[in-house]
Amino acid sequence: MNVRNMNDTQKITLDKLKVIIDQTEEDQYKGFYVDSYPSILSFFEHQKPLNKESLIQGICLVYSWMPTIPKKVTAQINHEQVKLFNNANDGYDFDFNELNELKGVVNNSIVGLSKLLHFINPDVYPIWDSKIGRVFGLNPYQINRIENYMKYHLVIDRAKKDRIILDKLKGLFPSELYELTTIRKIDMVLFSFSAKISS
Repeated sequence: MNVRNMNDTQKITLDKLKVIIDQTEEDQYKGFYVDSYPSILSFFEHQKPLNKESLIQGICLVYSWMPTIPKKVTAQINHEQVKLFNNANDGYDFDFNELNELKGVVNNSIVGLSKLLHFINPDVYPIWDSKIGRVFGLNPYQINRIENYMKYHLVIDRAKKDRIILDKLKGLFPSELYELTTIRKIDMVLFSFSAKISS
């Protein structure tokens, strides 16, 4: 992903991520998000290729993870948008304009879009939301900026290859927890860490 040069993207770094992961201890990962995750993944696994109807159903599922409901589930999802979403199955590297186009389908929310892309391909696309953005010192306005999601995605791509991070993550999750991608483990660590800084 080619990130446009914006000052707030400089707050999102691999070094900051390493510090957070290093400070994390095994947590109790329980609750709705943990329990519902495999079911939502299963839905998307059985919807390949995606079509307009399965995209709308998927958006509804993803929004069960959001503090709001979509103001519009775009009835006018077009063929090109469906094709772009299907490219996510192959780990497509979306550019700014493509993410902006797809964001319009998902309530004009990069948070909603990141969750939808994650469930389509959890090995490639990280979840981005206000809690994760807050960990990196971003304000609510900065969180819905595509550039910040793109920068976070680049940092996560680097983290997936970092031996220190991978070794630390192995010890953080109980073996009885279902199989998680490295991206999902990082998402969960950051989500848990955000609760510590907001209290």
